[in-house]
Amino acid sequence: MNNIIRSFSLNILISGMTLFVFAGLMEVGFLLWAPQIPVTSPTMYAPHREILYRPNPANCWPYRTNEFDTMITFNTHGIRGEERPIEKPVNTFRILCLGDSFTLGSEVADEVCYPSVLEQLLNKQARDQGDTIRYEVLNAGVGGYGTFQELLYFKEFVINHNPDLVLLQFYSNDVRDNINFQRHWKTLYPDSTLRVSMNSLFEEDILSTERTVIQYAGIGGGLVGSFQSVQAFLKENSHLYHFLHVRLNILRSMLGFRQLAAFDDFLVVMAEYPPEIDQGWALTKSLMLMIRTLAEQHQAAFAITIVPNKAQVISNWRYDQWIEDNQFDFQKPIRILQAFGKDQQISTHDFLPDMKEASIQQSPYYNWDGHWNTYGNQAAAESLLRFLIDQKLVPMAVSGP
Repeated sequence: MNNIIRSFSLNILISGMTLFVFAGLMEVGFLLWAPQIPVTSPTMYAPHREILYRPNPANCWPYRTNEFDTMITFNTHGIRGEERPIEKPVNTFRILCLGDSFTLGSEVADEVCYPSVLEQLLNKQARDQGDTIRYEVLNAGVGGYGTFQELLYFKEFVINHNPDLVLLQFYSNDVRDNINFQRHWKTLYPDSTLRVSMNSLFEEDILSTERTVIQYAGIGGGLVGSFQSVQAFLKENSHLYHFLHVRLNILRSMLGFRQLAAFDDFLVVMAEYPPEIDQGWALTKSLMLMIRTLAEQHQAAFAITIVPNKAQVISNWRYDQWIEDNQFDFQKPIRILQAFGKDQQISTHDFLPDMKEASIQQSPYYNWDGHWNTYGNQAAAESLLRFLIDQKLVPMAVSGP
């Protein structure tokens, strides 16, 4: 009996070691030849006490998966792309783009992310008109930032570039990011208040509850919390886990066992969502007003751009039934921001109609990654050019492409 137990235990050990070695080889293989999660340098971002992290200036970093292989250049001021003097050149109209990974455009080359393409289009349009004005479009996007971090980054690092126009890009996960970042902010400054101006005070305790979006997602304590911590680590760091996890979810969705989540911020587009999301929206709007006030204090105009989710643009079996079954309303963030813009007299631009039109020719998104490809960035820049001219936010008289 003891021999049987020992033999069984040995077989289990050998099988486990074989599986471990095989998984290790698969992980290395994915890393080298088909990355499933972005591969980049851990020093691409520098730690920051308040903002958590910021672009590491004056460096060039690789960024690749199995779908793209790019280099990201930050100039000496931490802005993506070529070196720009802080002092604005004479006869130059300078636009500053604040935003997250959609604005940064890590998935494409420096010269084809939408702020760069917008600069090219504006200058071509000016030349065609015989106008001597020159346009500069600064890409101050930072991957993973929400509106709260964008405000702090704007105030501390890039406002000194004296833009004539500030474009704040919004994506639906900003609401979640702002909720979670406020918790970090309150650990640093528990008695702080958020001010739009000397005469306008936002409530310090916009989020009075300890319950957060993360807890709604089901992260708990004890063994469950430990398992989910390991799962979160694998999701962020393991190419093999990501490869299997995504495809298993698709298979389960096809078999009707699980509805596939098209993105991780589904609470923001639920027909009815918990009060924390309402509070998150209140915080997000407050932060937007603060950015506008700061821009206006530096004689800059201000506008908001709204980036759609991939599921809104691309009709696909992976999303359509899931959206219908869960009664999600992807238009809700757009309606909220457009109403907010109208109330506050802020120009807002929804990329969705132009992106849907562009998708007739080809997808503006990568297949697995949820961000814009080169074609998508070009379409976004052309859409934005038309908006800027239509709203008279740039000194140009004719319409764009």
